[in-house]
Amino acid sequence: MAKLLIPNAGEIFSDIFVTRFDKKIPHVSVYSRMDLKYYMANKKSRLKKAYPALDDRAIDRLITEVPVVDFARDLQKDKILIGKIRQCYTSHNRAFHWWSSVIDVDAVLMDAESGKPVWSGNISLRKKFHSQYSTMEVAADRLINRMKKEYFDK
Repeated sequence: MAKLLIPNAGEIFSDIFVTRFDKKIPHVSVYSRMDLKYYMANKKSRLKKAYPALDDRAIDRLITEVPVVDFARDLQKDKILIGKIRQCYTSHNRAFHWWSSVIDVDAVLMDAESGKPVWSGNISLRKKFHSQYSTMEVAADRLINRMKKEYFDK
């Protein structure tokens, strides 16, 4: 069996998740990955001005040491969703010539004020004869539906 790993799976899944989240839970304001990218570039620029003696690697280390909930507070958001892709690949069985896409995602919704998790979930999915993108769409939908049912609809 051959496996094709997806190196930018986190970015792809994040974009899919935000798009689908906006449609399924429209009353919640979502800060997208692109907005976060601009925010992080701005933060890096401010840190370079504040600490001119530090190089890019040192600035990057400073940013990684900041607790994630501090970013939510800085952005004036109530909650922050932290995700981790544990597995993401497409496999091909050379003997029978069938293929499948696999994704395994963990997500934790944290309260920015207390820094404590308020919801967590996992989705592990294998879809035969589906693209990685469509498998991510199904996984995102299932994760969002579960979060909606277990957290937002309570």
